Amino acid sequence: MSDLSILRAAAEVPDRPALIDARGVMTFAELAARAMDLTQPTDGRVWLAPRPARDDLARIVGALERRVGLALLHARWTAAERDDALARTGATEDGHGATPAAEQLLLFTSGSAGRPKIVRIAHDALVAAARMHAAALPWEATDRAVLCLPLAHAGGLSVVTRALYARRPVILAPERFDSDTLWGLIDAHQGTITSLVPAMLAQLTERAPPRCLRAVLLGGDATPPVLLTRARERGWPLLPTYGATETCGQAATQRLGDERAEGVGPPLPGVRLRLGPEDVIEVHSPARMLGYLDDDSPLDAEGWYRTGDVGRLDREGHLHVLGRSNRRIITGGENIDPLEVEAALLAHPGIAEAAVVGIADPTWGQRVAAMIAGPRLPSDDELRAFLRPRLADFKRPRVIVRVGALPRTPSGKLDRARITGALAAPSPPRGSTN
Repeated sequence: MSDLSILRAAAEVPDRPALIDARGVMTFAELAARAMDLTQPTDGRVWLAPRPARDDLARIVGALERRVGLALLHARWTAAERDDALARTGATEDGHGATPAAEQLLLFTSGSAGRPKIVRIAHDALVAAARMHAAALPWEATDRAVLCLPLAHAGGLSVVTRALYARRPVILAPERFDSDTLWGLIDAHQGTITSLVPAMLAQLTERAPPRCLRAVLLGGDATPPVLLTRARERGWPLLPTYGATETCGQAATQRLGDERAEGVGPPLPGVRLRLGPEDVIEVHSPARMLGYLDDDSPLDAEGWYRTGDVGRLDREGHLHVLGRSNRRIITGGENIDPLEVEAALLAHPGIAEAAVVGIADPTWGQRVAAMIAGPRLPSDDELRAFLRPRLADFKRPRVIVRVGALPRTPSGKLDRARITGALAAPSPPRGSTN
């Protein structure tokens, strides 16, 4: 039975490629030897700010092998962000003098709405997540997984753990995303499966996908319907997914051969979904977290995780995510879904990115505000005319800020805390309109 042991993988398939990068190929036997050289047993938490490099990947699989408690910090964090993370986790570089670890991994949430939470994950949960992924998207003998998401987040780390579980190679993409480079890398090394966030997909869909690519897991943020349609028309094999750091990544995913225009598919085998109060999505999964390190646990007594996302389940049990419960905008007594407004903005051919939030208003409670970016941003008059037949008056943005690119977290999600702060500033940036 497959597991996350690099030593057992090396014994089973010693000469099979395990890692492919600019330096060449490492077999499972070579990766196992390097992993053991770079890690030592310890009871204390060890921290790592991994980059897409063979030694950092070896350190991760070595920690999994030795069951060393590992805190993964984002490689692009500032020194202040790193110091705060180390103070909160009690981790050190070698585990010496560190806080004892009661879990396999500590992962930080994206921080898209404020201070990142620290998610405690057990080894068994990582194995369960890899097993359920394999059941939903069965591995083929020629599969090669392409890693182009940060290793310090669930989406990127899952690429590694799934491939290790399946004894398949991982192709390491450069740390800085570039659509042409990634396309060429997938084509050159015959990558078959990868994970993307919508912002990356938007830059890749100027052309058809490499012919070798058979599945793209698409998650991390809401995918604009117009982007999903355009990419699929160009042949991209997209499987929208839903999950969270708290569920080790995937909880629901569309299936190959049953791709749909809406929704994120049924739950993975072994996962249960339900809608709690106010239609907030709740997940029960073998891959769920143990809890947060220094925040109250979001798990109830039966292990259900309340996500904070609003959704619905259709008659076939497929999940449709409608947005964050705390992002609902209420203006003048009217409830507004930001995703609906974002979709209307993104329908304009000159707008490539859009984020909609509510900002405080003394009269109306909140005002609808939007930040947009794109190759040919419309004027105020043009945008008003474009939105008039698409949105009721109370849904149209009253504040619009035009920028070169929307701010994002290191994991690629929209940084809604920064966006809200910019839109709520007393003197909105130049280019705004009320």
